[in-house]
Amino acid sequence: MRLIILVLLLTISSLATAQTDNGLTTAEVVEHLDANEAMVASAYELWITILFGWLTASYLVGHKLTQAQFWMAVISYSLVYMSLVAQVLVLSMVNIQWMEQINFYYLRTASDYWVLAGRVGLPLFLFIVSLYFAHSIRRGKNQAQIAID
Repeated sequence: MRLIILVLLLTISSLATAQTDNGLTTAEVVEHLDANEAMVASAYELWITILFGWLTASYLVGHKLTQAQFWMAVISYSLVYMSLVAQVLVLSMVNIQWMEQINFYYLRTASDYWVLAGRVGLPLFLFIVSLYFAHSIRRGKNQAQIAID
């Protein structure tokens, strides 16, 4: 029994102190992977906040904006939104690399890329939907003005 415990402890300590290609130990790589996943979760929280803020603002004041104000808002929203999508993309790609360094035999699989496509694809789809929503609110203003005139 003592021998088994000793072997387990040596195995765990060798994994924690084994150097990877970039000079980090396996334990440090796991910490970085965990920190990156936390940053992805934070970016998703910020993304949801920005998305629903845009939808609310579009609904409440979108019809009152001039064309120049509307396009300035669209450009500002697009820049912030795309920076968050880029952050999620880069962090997810880094996480795939960290996973390769943790396990020498780890191979990139299609599921890694499906997860990456889901993490980036859903925000991009909802970005297009949110722009269409804002445009339809704006178009509703123009049609109401034509009806009044």
